[in-house]
Amino acid sequence: MSRKCIIVLGMHRSGTSLCTGVLSHFNADLGSHLLDPNEENPKGFFENTSVLGINKAILHSLNADWDDYQITLKALSQESKETWQERIRQVLQDQFAVGSSIVIKDPRLCLLLPLWLEVLTELDIDTSIVIVHRHPFEVAKSLAKRNEFSIQKGLLLWMHYFLELEYHSRNLPRLFLRYSDDFEDMPDLVSRLKSFTGLAITKKKRQQAIHFFEHELKHQNQSFTNERTYYPPPFTKLLNLIETKPLCDNESFRRTMDECQAEHHQQLSWFHPTEIQASIRKLKSLAPEYTRLEKAHSSQNQKLKKTATELKTVQHEFALSQKELVSIQQKTISIQESFLATQQTLTSSQKKCMELEGANQHLQKTGDVLSEQIAHLQLKTKELLQNIDLMNITQENLAEISRYYRQQIEPLEDALSVKQMNGWNKALLRWLLGEDVLTALRRLLIWQTKLKEIPKDSLEQADMQEYLRMNGDIRRFVEKNPLQSPLWHYIMHGHEEMLKHQREPLAKLQSKTL
Repeated sequence: MSRKCIIVLGMHRSGTSLCTGVLSHFNADLGSHLLDPNEENPKGFFENTSVLGINKAILHSLNADWDDYQITLKALSQESKETWQERIRQVLQDQFAVGSSIVIKDPRLCLLLPLWLEVLTELDIDTSIVIVHRHPFEVAKSLAKRNEFSIQKGLLLWMHYFLELEYHSRNLPRLFLRYSDDFEDMPDLVSRLKSFTGLAITKKKRQQAIHFFEHELKHQNQSFTNERTYYPPPFTKLLNLIETKPLCDNESFRRTMDECQAEHHQQLSWFHPTEIQASIRKLKSLAPEYTRLEKAHSSQNQKLKKTATELKTVQHEFALSQKELVSIQQKTISIQESFLATQQTLTSSQKKCMELEGANQHLQKTGDVLSEQIAHLQLKTKELLQNIDLMNITQENLAEISRYYRQQIEPLEDALSVKQMNGWNKALLRWLLGEDVLTALRRLLIWQTKLKEIPKDSLEQADMQEYLRMNGDIRRFVEKNPLQSPLWHYIMHGHEEMLKHQREPLAKLQSKTL
């Protein structure tokens, strides 16, 4: 069983994508790489990218594109034709599984079908053609919206594509589908496609194919019965012909199509004289350079946009940097003010530190003076304590002497006084006590008298140095001559004992004096 190939033909924007989408549910291969959907065709184009790529390359080799209404394969040399057919053969082998039935769709095949048919025949693949046609005004309006073409150019392109696909698909099994009518009854359409193509389809896939068409995706609508203004005769004749429902693919139809094609080419020749054709050829020769410049312009424009975007970003960042710089400047000013305030505080602190250092030096000097004064006071205190101890001892001695004085010496006060002391008394005391002791004793009596007159509380505050000195003289004398001094005996043994020991000397002294 030979392989099958279903080729979907039709002018751009005529519903070929919808038809191929329905066929994609049948048991057939559309190739390994399909064109991605977009906003123009949200359900997909169902075009193999390799098929599309080679068709574009063939047109470019003819200095043409899909929107050229004067494309002809007669310009291809035999060598070029063989080269392109070899590449077509390679695409079919690479993109489609071996032994499978295939479905191919690309509106450019309306213009390039002869090249593909020869290769398919060589590969022993049975080819059938599904032709989808749409009201030319709907096509023209859709092209005007998508490509900004004039209505006249859209109608001219539609006519050129339809004439070419009809002529090149003759002698092949073909099915004509009217976009505005046949897709309204999807179950019947799926059945017709199954019967025509001979492709198998499962029940599940059949239901999916039936619900594939969505009416809201068809945006342009034009009735075939609308009242018309004047159109060129070939276009009017072709428009009347395709209004036939169903379209009869018979000898009369083909003869009428040949007449339309002849008239169409005659009008193109009439309205495109040699000069215009030369200009067109010149423009076509410039097309690659224009394409290159357009790409370069687009690239430069993208770079410019990118640069503008980057510039805006840089400007935005610069504005932010300026704000940050102003903020930093304000912070710097604040820091400088704080620094100046800190410097002033530091200067004030340094002054205070110098003042404190001076005060510290003064305190050190004062401390040294105080230390000296404390040391002096300690010495004074020590001396005072010693004096107090001496005074305490002296007071004890004084108390002892005062007691003996009262007991023993009090009777001698009159005799010892200067006024009462006559020559005999002086001689007697001088012999008894000695001259120095007598003088000291006399002074001692004077201090004793003074001490009796000083209050006890004031005695501690009185200058006792002279008294202590005199008392010390007596004490030292007594300590040096304890046995020889009559005063020692007087103090130690009392007046009676002294008289007992000195009775005879006194008697002798008295007798001698008398």
